[in-house]
Amino acid sequence: MADPELEKAIKEAAASVDARRPQVEAEDPDEGTVMGDRPNSMPPPPQTAAAGADVYTAAKRELEEAMEKVKKDAADLKDKWVRTAADLENYKKRAAREREEVVKFGNERILKDLLPILDDLDRTIGAAEVSPDNQALMNFVDGAKLVQKKFLTQLEKNGVEGFTVLGQPFDPTQHEAVQQVNHDSVPAGAVSQEIRRGFYLNGRLLRPALVAVSLGPKS
Repeated sequence: MADPELEKAIKEAAASVDARRPQVEAEDPDEGTVMGDRPNSMPPPPQTAAAGADVYTAAKRELEEAMEKVKKDAADLKDKWVRTAADLENYKKRAAREREEVVKFGNERILKDLLPILDDLDRTIGAAEVSPDNQALMNFVDGAKLVQKKFLTQLEKNGVEGFTVLGQPFDPTQHEAVQQVNHDSVPAGAVSQEIRRGFYLNGRLLRPALVAVSLGPKS
C-alpha cells in the first residue's frame, strides 16, 4: 500500500494539471494573451490548443505511471516485510523448542550413566532376599531398599521414570530382547521376565528394558 502523503501529493499534482488545461489551451504563444481577451475575429491557432492538450496528456500519463510505480514498490516492500516477519516468528518458535529440549534432555547423558548403579543395587537386593532367615542380611536389605528408594526419588525429580514390562506384548521400540523362553502362564510374544528396568526421561525413552520373551507353553 502506498504512502498516503505521497499518494495525496501526486493526486494534487494531477488536479493542478487538470485545472490548468483550459488556460493552456487558450493561451496564444505569440502574444501571451488569453482567448477571452482576444477579439472574436482572431481565434487562436489550432496548433496551439493541440500542443496544450499534448502537454496535459503527457503530464497526466507521467503522473499515473509514477503512481503505479509507487504502488508497486510499496506492495513489494509490504510483501518482503510480511515474509521477514514470518521468518522471524518461525525462528522464535524454533529457538523456544530448542531451549525446551535443552531443559528437558540436557542432563540425559549423566542420568543414563547413573542407571547401572541402580541396576547393581537392584541385583544386590534381589540376591539378598533369597535368604529371608538371615536376620543380619535382611537388615542389610532393608537399608539397601531405603537407598534404592532415595535414588529413584532423585531420578524422578529429574524427569526419569521407570515403566512396567512384565506380561506386556514385546515392543521393539521400548524393549530389548536378550532371550526367548517357554512359559506356561505368559502367552507367546509377551514379556516373561524383566532382566533390566527400562526408563523414560520426560516422556522420551532413556533406556529400553532388557527382557526375556515368552514362547508360550511347551508343546
